[in-house]
Amino acid sequence: MATSASSGCLCCFMRSHGKHACVCDCRYWCSAGGHSAGQVVSWTGALASRRALRGINIHWSYAPAEVKVLVSADGGNFEEAAGWRTNVRTEPSFEQAVMFAEVVSAKAVTILMRGPKAWGFFGIASATAISGPYPFMLVSGQAAVQEQCVVAKSHGVALQPCLDAIVAGDGSEVLTFSEGGQLQLVSGQCLAVVGGLLSVEDCQGQSVWSLTADGQVKHGNTCLSAASNTELAAVDCALAVAEGADKFFEVAVASHDSTATLAVRSVGALMQAAVKRQRQLLDAIHTSLPKLDKCSLGGLGVVRNITLPSSFLLSQHHLSLAGGEDEVMQAVRKISGHFGIGHGELAKLLLASSEALAAVSAKLS
Repeated sequence: MATSASSGCLCCFMRSHGKHACVCDCRYWCSAGGHSAGQVVSWTGALASRRALRGINIHWSYAPAEVKVLVSADGGNFEEAAGWRTNVRTEPSFEQAVMFAEVVSAKAVTILMRGPKAWGFFGIASATAISGPYPFMLVSGQAAVQEQCVVAKSHGVALQPCLDAIVAGDGSEVLTFSEGGQLQLVSGQCLAVVGGLLSVEDCQGQSVWSLTADGQVKHGNTCLSAASNTELAAVDCALAVAEGADKFFEVAVASHDSTATLAVRSVGALMQAAVKRQRQLLDAIHTSLPKLDKCSLGGLGVVRNITLPSSFLLSQHHLSLAGGEDEVMQAVRKISGHFGIGHGELAKLLLASSEALAAVSAKLS
């Protein structure tokens, strides 16, 4: 496999090295560019002293299509800590947490990159070591329209689109490895294999799991398998590999905070009440509108000229809040729809209100 060290800029607050690398404007390290599809580019960061690492958080300035991580305990001999994984996000800059299969002792970390995207080169703003216990989402490596996460259900565990699980706000997608190696859910229960079947049980004495460098979640010779886009199973690892359903990846996340969910629910309740009131007012306007033809306008001079603020004049263009493919807006729409009123519904209500006031203004002009 052809390898290449990057040339270009090196962020001045990172101690790292690479052939032809240089210190420049302190914004980010970048590769030379013009890379072929299979060319592997490397970035190596050195730690001040040997540390126990669970992963590395990479802040990409210009992300590659694929990334792999090597670690070295002595600064010279490297071994794989996380195998090749595909970046599905389309924007150039974002943060990515790459978790290792087990805690490793490291004095240096190498990030391997391949597959240049439209921007043609790779850029790293910063890289931060992750150590200590951590919460994470377990994402299936199966191809799907939306990333699928392992989530807790009343009957056990299943796969669900990660965004939907996050929006629910109940922490069902948040997992941790206990000190004993059990895979623990936010409920405090653990993933177990009982009679060859996946189950959720009290953690005491339950199954010990491990996440291998190539993405298998193993309990002995049994592997977690994405049987479909919604179902999980515990099967022999050889069978899981044959079916191409054995790959999962950790994505580090913040600990579940139920108070944040309560705050969003409160705002959602206020929004629902405001929308209900606005609909009542809109119905009253529609009911009264025909009566304006019979009104004497002599004493209504004060309302002859109704001026609608520009911020309130909505057009069909604004209804694009209900559509579009931007990932951030997708998340916002899902959250508002789950806890309150959907953006599309709100936009239509405000547009109808604007049109009703315009109709009143026209009759009084």
